[in-house]
Amino acid sequence: MGGHSSTVQLSELCKFCISEEKSLPLDKATSIFYYQAYLACRQIEKYASMANPSVLETLNIWMCYEPVVGNWIETACIICKERIKEAVASDTVVRVTDGAHHSSSAVDVAVFLHQSIAFWKSLNWPDAEQAFGYALAHFQNICHCTEDYAKTIYKRLNAKELTGQSFERDKIEKVCIIFNNMAHSCNQLNTVSEKLDMDSLYKRLSRGQGEAKKSFDRLRESTKEDIEHRIVTFVEEYSQTLAPEIRMFVTSIMTTGHETSTALEVNCLVIIVSCRNWEDTTISHG
Repeated sequence: MGGHSSTVQLSELCKFCISEEKSLPLDKATSIFYYQAYLACRQIEKYASMANPSVLETLNIWMCYEPVVGNWIETACIICKERIKEAVASDTVVRVTDGAHHSSSAVDVAVFLHQSIAFWKSLNWPDAEQAFGYALAHFQNICHCTEDYAKTIYKRLNAKELTGQSFERDKIEKVCIIFNNMAHSCNQLNTVSEKLDMDSLYKRLSRGQGEAKKSFDRLRESTKEDIEHRIVTFVEEYSQTLAPEIRMFVTSIMTTGHETSTALEVNCLVIIVSCRNWEDTTISHG
């Protein structure tokens, strides 16, 4: 009975602490504190039920934390956006390896996405109907973070060193890398539903499983379309900006004599064409 009494006391303490909170939403530190307390309570429940399964059948300590679950989801989003901002600020827009098409911030975003998925799995909210609402809100935040990254890294295209009518190789490569960073983060969304194990959650819903899945799919596709539209728009604008210089190079190639090297002109054209084909391929095929 001692274990049962202690667990009841813990349950009542959780209820009291959360009910005493005067302001919701909670600040980040308080939100994290309650989440850590929630995880500890779930572990206590787990081991107590292993010792005596009947003890915890009606306690449901996790329900005490229901008022602050939304807070945890928002806190996870805030932390992710803070880290994205830092990742972009420290990105030198150089390929991480010779075989990669993206730079360090795209890798960082993939890590942050993995952490967001780990958060959801550790939450493991027991009530299926509530869990779906939380999962949808969490996935919406993941999409927002992905869009936020795309917008932030996109702003690097407006930096002085990346604009202007010039075929400098380093400049063109940085443009391509930024495009591929955006496409890389966009493609990460394709596997989020699977990694969140949404199929298992859909099956636990009492009704509306098909519509629930469609909600996730619509959100994912809408986010991807927004990011891809941003990429395509800039490619078109950038191509128009460089059009006069491209025509100049073509004219130069057509009129140059055999004694003059055309390596520079040909190389510049190859770079810009490769950049566009490179990004088209990355978006289409990941």
